[in-house]
Amino acid sequence: LEALVAAQEKDDEGPTDEEISANVMTMLLAGEDTTANTLSYMMHFLMEFPNVQAAVQEEVDTVLGMADQPWQDPATADKLRYIEAFTNEAMRCKPVAGHVTFLEPNEDVQIRDVFVPKGTPILALNAHLGVQEANFSDANEFRPERWLQNSGDPERAHNAKAFIPFGAGPRLCPGRQLAMLQIKMVIAMLCRDFEVSRPKDAAPMEEIYNFTVGPTSVLTTLRPRRPVRRGIDIELRDGNRRTFVLPISFPERRVADRRREHTSSAT
Repeated sequence: LEALVAAQEKDDEGPTDEEISANVMTMLLAGEDTTANTLSYMMHFLMEFPNVQAAVQEEVDTVLGMADQPWQDPATADKLRYIEAFTNEAMRCKPVAGHVTFLEPNEDVQIRDVFVPKGTPILALNAHLGVQEANFSDANEFRPERWLQNSGDPERAHNAKAFIPFGAGPRLCPGRQLAMLQIKMVIAMLCRDFEVSRPKDAAPMEEIYNFTVGPTSVLTTLRPRRPVRRGIDIELRDGNRRTFVLPISFPERRVADRRREHTSSAT
């Protein structure tokens, strides 16, 4: 946003106030709900597929361990290959912003045998591509491993070009890298410290379509995987300081992620 304002002040060819306002709305709507809804879907899949949760936990235990500040090294997120595959599979099955893309040709264009005049509104159903057998073998199965395996097998379809949750081409979502980093960090820390399960009285997940697509309710039970350790810094009589690490156990907590038609809240 600061770069847009700076460009406007630099010369007369910079973005207008209307264009800056439009970008602010895009940042607020497309940059928050999309990531939050994707995380909600991923929590649903963690509960639905215990084997996926176990694989995520195995990876974070290896990569992160019990480090207090595991994200100081920028390369840490790149090592979470299974979580990235898990994220891709969740977005393939439940793309929060890819069900409908609004397009408009700037000039008359011929697409195969269809003539599309300039200015014609086009609604592209991007999500449809990701669940077609022609593009992904066993398309109705939730299988993150498909993103880790060699996709060169001619007997198994894996068309990465049909996976476009962030769009494609010159209008590719500029927040893609940030969104992927945020998702990796949240899922990694969640699965490192907690077992995620669905309460017996949880209602079935439903979806609601607004500017983005998301679940209406994801009721979750979190159980600590190990005692949480916290350091207490104490100054001794001789003037030295020592940190005493104490195990702290927390009771089981239930977390409700509820999404309404116009508002989102979590408790």
